[in-house]
This record gives sequence, C-alpha cells and structure tokens, in this order.
Amino acid sequence: MKKRILIIEDNADLAKLLAMHLRDLSYDVDTSPDGPSGLSQAGKSAYDLIILETSGIGQSDTEIVDHCDVSVYV
Repeated sequence: MKKRILIIEDNADLAKLLAMHLRDLSYDVDTSPDGPSGLSQAGKSAYDLIILETSGIGQSDTEIVDHCDVSVYV
C-alpha cells in the first residue's frame, strides 16, 4: 500500500511540482489550496504525512495540527 501525503499549499504551481515529484517516488498525493479545505480533506482520509505551508493559509498551523491525528516535525 502506498503512503499517503496531503500537501496544503496556496501556490498552485509549487503544490503541483511537489506533488509530481512525490508521485514519481510512488507516493499517493492529494493537494489542498488552503487551511480550511486541507483540514476538511484531512478529516475525510488518513494521511501518513501532511505538508503544511506555514504562512498565508488563513488559519493557525496549530489549529490544523490539533485536528489531525499525525506526528508533527518542524
């Protein structure tokens, strides 16, 4: 089973590039353009890793992390 990654990034080009490279490495990747939709998406599926932009997402990072059952590395 492939590891699942969620990318929360408002820069569509950056999210697309990162997702493409991770898919090339055989990861299952989803993207979300902002914190609220990323939080909703994270609540609907289990992810092994969430890559979260730390600025400009309109929601505090800790609020998103508090709602997700994942390990956090900074």
